[in-house]
This record gives sequence, C-alpha cells and structure tokens, in this order.
Amino acid sequence: MSHYSKILFDPKNNKFCLEPEGRDNPPNITDEMLDTASRILNVIHNVLGIKPEDVLIKTRKREITEARYNFFAMMRFSFSKLSYQEIGAFVEGKKSSIGMDHSSVHHAEITHNNNCDTDSQYRIRAKAIEDIFKENVLPEEALLNRTFSFKEMKEVLIRNGVPRPFFSREMFPEKFAMKVKTSVNEL
Repeated sequence: MSHYSKILFDPKNNKFCLEPEGRDNPPNITDEMLDTASRILNVIHNVLGIKPEDVLIKTRKREITEARYNFFAMMRFSFSKLSYQEIGAFVEGKKSSIGMDHSSVHHAEITHNNNCDTDSQYRIRAKAIEDIFKENVLPEEALLNRTFSFKEMKEVLIRNGVPRPFFSREMFPEKFAMKVKTSVNEL
C-alpha cells in the first residue's frame, strides 16, 4: 500500500483520516470505515480507559495490548471483507504508530480469541466492548449485571460518568468478583 495515502489517527479529533499528501485512497477503505474504526477506538476508551491514540503506540503493556487486540477483533467483525494487511494499515504511517503487517493482525485476532476462551475478566471486558459497539448501548448498560472485581467495576463506572451505584460486597474480600446492584429507583 506504499503508493496510496496512509491512514492516520488524529488525536485532536479522535478520528482516523487519510494522509492529505497521498496520491490515491487505499483500495477498499471508505470514509465509513474510517469513522467506524474511530468509533471502535472511542468505545475501547470508554470501557478500558485507554486513550484512542495510545492503542496505536508501540508498547507491550498489557492494558494497551488488550485494547489493541479488541480493536483488531472489532475491525475483523465490522469489515470481514478487509484483508489483514488492510486492517493493519490502520496502525501504520505515523512515527509513533505500530506499523502492523498481516501476520501481526492475525496474531492479535488469535490471541483475542484465546484470551476470551481462557480469561474470564478479559472475556467480560471484550463482551462489553462488543455490546456497546454492536447495539449502541450506553457503557453502563453493557456492564450492569456482569461479574467484575469491585475495583474494576468502580473504575469503569466512574470513568463513564455513571452515578455512584450501590454495591453489594456480601462480606467477601475485594479480590472476589461481585455483582453490581443498580436500578433507576436506587439511584
């Protein structure tokens, strides 16, 4: 894709865009796809608290790689006709970007699926991202009545501007999972 415009992320507007000096648009990449990719990053930000531009930096920090795996999984779900190389183009072209090729995107998808199968907390967060993205629900609706650690649930709800809910610890230590008990009447 070297003779095409590069896909860049503009952190000021939290949107993907095409490099202005490029000759042609990449094949199969539409404005709708750029908007959808931007929306995926914003959903990930709402659930995981990772800034959209941080998902695209080169690092091996677990929280960033988890966000990146979710980004690529949602891109594959949204655009199943795009090749791994074309999806990897969404993180190329900038000095701070990762520059993933097709094998890196494929590895991210496999790792995401493995994490969903083996890590219950990862699966819950991935399902929340998927629900918010697919159904256009508010973050708190996707997260209510799911099992989280107390600390994790508190952080997610506060980050998304949800009023302080009533938690039921049921005399368990904080390391155990808990259910959020919230309803409109209780708030």
